[in-house]
Amino acid sequence: MIGFVVVFLSVCLGDLIWVFSAVYSASDHFRAKDYETSAEMFEKSMLYIPHDIENRVFRAKGFRVLCLCYLGLSQLDRALEYIEEAEKVYIYPWNFYFQRS
Repeated sequence: MIGFVVVFLSVCLGDLIWVFSAVYSASDHFRAKDYETSAEMFEKSMLYIPHDIENRVFRAKGFRVLCLCYLGLSQLDRALEYIEEAEKVYIYPWNFYFQRS
């Protein structure tokens, strides 16, 4: 059982390290105005962000960055798709205060 846990944790940690390195590398490409490579890397790293409630802010930020990448590539339709996805995913803090019960 302990061997299984160690293998599981090492695989999860490896995936997590890959995601962080991909995001940093994608950010470097974005700063260098290589938007195509940056968008590809951000899209791949978005696959590793869980869909649970705790990670909604991270997913929304990822969609916004992808929107900026596609704006830089002048692909306005794809940029609009990603910004709409960001709006669907993100929970605004003030929504909890204005909900009717």
